[in-house]
Amino acid sequence: MVDSPELVAPPRHVPTSLRLRVLFGGVFPTIGFVMLALGAPLTVGMLRYSEFATAARFAGPLQTAPGTVLRSERLPLRLNSQTVSRVDFRFQIDQQSHAGSSYTTSPPPPPGATVVVEFAAGDGSVARLCGMRAAPLPAGVAFVLVLPALALLLIAGGALANRRRLALLRDGLAAWGLLTATRATNTRVNNQRVYRLEFTFLDANAARRTITESSHRAEFRDDKVARLVLYDPAAPRACLPDLTPGRPRPVDGAWQPLPWPRLLPVLLLPLLAAITTALALALT
Repeated sequence: MVDSPELVAPPRHVPTSLRLRVLFGGVFPTIGFVMLALGAPLTVGMLRYSEFATAARFAGPLQTAPGTVLRSERLPLRLNSQTVSRVDFRFQIDQQSHAGSSYTTSPPPPPGATVVVEFAAGDGSVARLCGMRAAPLPAGVAFVLVLPALALLLIAGGALANRRRLALLRDGLAAWGLLTATRATNTRVNNQRVYRLEFTFLDANAARRTITESSHRAEFRDDKVARLVLYDPAAPRACLPDLTPGRPRPVDGAWQPLPWPRLLPVLLLPLLAAITTALALALT
């Protein structure tokens, strides 16, 4: 195996279209953007109507005052098989009347009942009934933050790996690699098993090096086909352009720009995730 003659010496120009395709492509960023697009409205909505959002308002000193129940209403919301009720109340601070609402899964007090109201010191607009919540949902629903957090981790992890691939496209040395080991995994894509593929190549110093990639496509399990490998001579980093998002192709020694129609589907997911998140924040 010898250095590939297909590419000019680094640093090489990476077209913007290819750069975007590589950066936002791949399995992990795609899954992350889908999770973010679907989960953002749910997460924002649940947090907005939970005690998680009101906790800071009651974090300071609290005062109490007697209040009167105005009405109660059963909501179309159940927690642990119990119906949530909203209780509207009124109370006075220094002869000034204030109104508020609290939420409970216990039987609500009847209209006209005297209740104890707790409120932020000096601010009657931040009030709730003692023993009740200031929001329909408990603070425990904050567990939904796991979904966007996981999505962001997938996006960040994929983007970091893709940035390394971009660096190799720009600065990596080229060599030919041959498939030397194949191992089946438990993952399937389009009902096809994913394989861990080990390619071996010789670097510029004739040292034997290996690179491991993953693919479900049978064409990459042919050990008779030499594959272009890009590697970092100073670090154990390498990639196969054939298994890089966008499948970069060299033309006259340089990377060929991608047609923008091929880039559009990759950019739609980040755009959709941003739009759904912004709409969820605006509507709540």
